[in-house]
Amino acid sequence: MMNLSNFVMVKFLQDRMVLPSESEWFGFYRSGQSKKVYSLNESYLFTKDSLGLYHLRSHGRLHLVSYPSGHLQMSKREFSHLMPFMNVTHKNAREPMTL
Repeated sequence: MMNLSNFVMVKFLQDRMVLPSESEWFGFYRSGQSKKVYSLNESYLFTKDSLGLYHLRSHGRLHLVSYPSGHLQMSKREFSHLMPFMNVTHKNAREPMTL
């Protein structure tokens, strides 16, 4: 993962599909119960840099985005805010693809 240009994690604040919603940003329930959660910054994967998340963040390439909606519910306008991170282009075009 350390070779990625950008890694964008999207969290939907009203998500009822992914529980806990903090897991959309690599958080999860604290051990032995299902109420209290830990954040990405507290996770083993981040603190030990097991996946390269700490490295990406320290180089400004880890981006955490949240939307105040349910699971995968975002408008085209909201989605367009993610496009600069994706560098999406159509295989036969020279300009970025518009979704």
